[in-house]
Amino acid sequence: MDDNVFENMFKILLIGDSNVGKTCFLLRYVEGTFDDAFLSTIGVDFKTKIVSFCGDENNLLKLQIWDTAGQDRFRCITKNYYRGSNGILVIYDITSRSSFTNIKNWISQIKEHLGDLACITLVANKIDLESNRMVSREEGLRVAKEYNISFFETSAKENKGINEAFENLAREIFRKEKENFENNRNRLQSVKIGKKTNNSNNKKKCC
Repeated sequence: MDDNVFENMFKILLIGDSNVGKTCFLLRYVEGTFDDAFLSTIGVDFKTKIVSFCGDENNLLKLQIWDTAGQDRFRCITKNYYRGSNGILVIYDITSRSSFTNIKNWISQIKEHLGDLACITLVANKIDLESNRMVSREEGLRVAKEYNISFFETSAKENKGINEAFENLAREIFRKEKENFENNRNRLQSVKIGKKTNNSNNKKKCC
């Protein structure tokens, strides 16, 4: 289908350290498949998914989801893909303390490139490996509260929390875009009213 068919198309990035499961996370959501034999992403790849919004089949969203490499040597590449992003899923592995520690670095990078333009969701992946957990749910919740962002625990392998994380992020983006639209419209109306007032004051009085 042509992109012009869709009233809304959102660009979403998957960000996080290497081996936190970003590719499996993406494939589970878009294709409904899981394969833990995937190699680390080289550079950047993306997939699209069309979803109905709020259960309305006539109100479709096109999600363009970018899977970015987490290795240090590729971070200079992923910087170029921040531009135009509406939402970002910052993913860590509950069995990797370092991937959790680096969350603050990833969010700092997001803020540097996008400011507050994008909605952010924190995702704790691989909860199927509970016996190897090194990061508690409470720790994840504390970081999410610190940055005032949503938080989900997920498993790409067991298909837990994936849809919920994406759907919640899409709703947050939709609300933010709507608010921005309304604010811009009100701003334009204020400018027009101001111009009319100025023009009326500048008119010469007769007699």
